[in-house]
Amino acid sequence: MRTISTEAETQLERGEGAVRFAVKFTFPSGTYRFWDEDEGTLTIDGETYVGAGAIAEFSGVPGGGGLAADRFAFTLDGTRMVQADVAGDPAALLATFHDEDYRNRPVDLTMVLFESAPGDVVLALPLLSGVVTGAPLRVGEEARLDIECQARSALLGRQNGGTRSKAHQRSLYADDTGLDYVVDTVNGEASLWWGPRQTRRTSGGGDPGRFPDRPDAFLV
Repeated sequence: MRTISTEAETQLERGEGAVRFAVKFTFPSGTYRFWDEDEGTLTIDGETYVGAGAIAEFSGVPGGGGLAADRFAFTLDGTRMVQADVAGDPAALLATFHDEDYRNRPVDLTMVLFESAPGDVVLALPLLSGVVTGAPLRVGEEARLDIECQARSALLGRQNGGTRSKAHQRSLYADDTGLDYVVDTVNGEASLWWGPRQTRRTSGGGDPGRFPDRPDAFLV
């Protein structure tokens, strides 16, 4: 994070600065990075973002009402691609993005403050860390791809009828083996006991006692 100089702060307060948004999509095949300037590149923390303002737009990003946001959309517009003379068939290009394994993949939205447009970067402020929830592709008179994104914090309160299976977890995080250890329990191959664990009686009766150094929940 860079310190905002007094001069830059004054420029921003006067409305002389500029605000841009940058988005990063992380898919299994690779990473896509865009920002909403018509052309040129922007480097944030060593990562390069491609100017896509001529062919795409953000919606739902925070504005004058505050910085809080729990969802936004990033739209790639085929008509604007034609107007910008982008090489290739816009519908095919959008279909390539749409064919990615995008659902529930990470997305990061950053607000970038400049001293002028574009000028020097004053501050890159992370706004939202979330996942892609959908990417409907519309092909007809107009070809457009709406990439819908939601913050992870908003997902915590959303009801979900999906099964939290090992396969589902591995689809999100390939190296996560946490659910491997509950399969036997779910299949009835092990029992989950709560309460103090007792020793076996040997002879002569008496209090079976417990193991003070063992937890009160264990698998057998």
